[in-house]
Amino acid sequence: IQINLGSTQDLVLINNMITSVNSEQPDATIDFNPVVAICDSGDILIDYTVSNLNSTLELPAGVGIAFYIDFPTENTLLDNTLTTTTNLAIGESESGSIELTIPIGDPGFPDIFTLKAVVDFDDSESETNETNNSSEQEIDLSLVTVNLGEDVLIVEGNAICEGLDVEIGIEPGSLDESGYQWYFINSVFVEEEILGATDSFLTVIETGRYILKTTVYLGTTTECVISGDKLVEFIPFSPAIVPDPIAICDDPFDNFGEFDLTIRNEQIRGTQSATETTITYYTLEADADAGNANFIDPPNAFNSSTTTVHARLAASVGNCFSVVPLELEVRRPIAIETNILTYELCDNDQSGDEIFNLNTWGEDEILNGLTNVTLTYYENLTDAEVPRNEINPANVYISGNTEIWVRAESPDGCTAINSFNLVLGEVPVYTPVPLFQLCDDAVADGFTDFDLDSKNTEIATFGGVFNPNLTVTYHLTLLDAEAG
Repeated sequence: IQINLGSTQDLVLINNMITSVNSEQPDATIDFNPVVAICDSGDILIDYTVSNLNSTLELPAGVGIAFYIDFPTENTLLDNTLTTTTNLAIGESESGSIELTIPIGDPGFPDIFTLKAVVDFDDSESETNETNNSSEQEIDLSLVTVNLGEDVLIVEGNAICEGLDVEIGIEPGSLDESGYQWYFINSVFVEEEILGATDSFLTVIETGRYILKTTVYLGTTTECVISGDKLVEFIPFSPAIVPDPIAICDDPFDNFGEFDLTIRNEQIRGTQSATETTITYYTLEADADAGNANFIDPPNAFNSSTTTVHARLAASVGNCFSVVPLELEVRRPIAIETNILTYELCDNDQSGDEIFNLNTWGEDEILNGLTNVTLTYYENLTDAEVPRNEINPANVYISGNTEIWVRAESPDGCTAINSFNLVLGEVPVYTPVPLFQLCDDAVADGFTDFDLDSKNTEIATFGGVFNPNLTVTYHLTLLDAEAG
């Protein structure tokens, strides 16, 4: 303030002058209630209050109000059509509401953004404080929409196994919402209502995208839908199948045997892929459940007595596994004759072959009284081991000198293999007696007694050499003689 003094006197005395200048100005401020929910459409209802508090003059009506967000650029205008409606005396306030639409569906819209309200945005009023005309809120969409949390994905490592379940949803009332309905996106990407799913939480057992819709109010009467979705994946996995027991025969009779556990891998997996699952075997079920390093190694040469081991089927990703028992049995071996006698027939007709009854020979010379054992016969060891090319029928086997392989098998699958020889015996040489002639006795009736054994030595001597091992018997017909 400039003060000018003037006088015509030679001397002027000036005392101190204190002047108080009072600057009378309003001070507009604005606040709004925090946003707690945003509709799927992006609509929100803002309740705001404009005040004239730290001022020295009333705030006139008609002061402009604007709302901004920081997307796509800072201070992007949402609305500037509102103005104050009354003259606000010092210390007075007025409240109002406005519906705004936040472009949350626009590409690139951030998960966190800032909403700002500004009063006297156009600086139409001179105020005592020009720096307090705005208020703002940083809004996290995950907190003001239905937030079901992160997707459950195999690639993220948070997926769970098929056969289990997971619960998804929101805490009821966290958004001042009311009423719930769950939906499922089907295979043709159509949103299907899940009947009866009207709680804030849902138990999920199937891979898919799930949507929760609920209702909030804009003000006291206008309602809108807010929703959230979540993709839930389950790791493809089925429980292991309990396999058939593995039985081996006790050889060499020590109650132990070598088991190849891997022959049951395919049965344990069922329809699951060998590239997406692994199988390990354990002697203890607790180790199998833990999946620790105490597994059987190698599993294809496990030496054991009769016992039960445990197979752990595990998915290649995630923590999916299933444990099933595998029974191992060492069975009693078949104790057939180990030194089978030679089966010998005489080649009476000198043809070089004879008819051998292998069945009878097996029962008499091989089984040694064993029951419930089946014998089959083969011409070589490989065929007997497979088995294949069984001699059939075995009771009329025509052969010369050869080796025959016999396979013994019990109902429980134990086998034993051995061999014996077929031998054609040589026809003995002898001296024939063309005529044994005696005179009729005292009774001339054409009959007399013949001592046939008296010719034995003569017959058993050939080339002047007597064969003591030759037995001579006599028969009334040729057929009886050939049959012995």
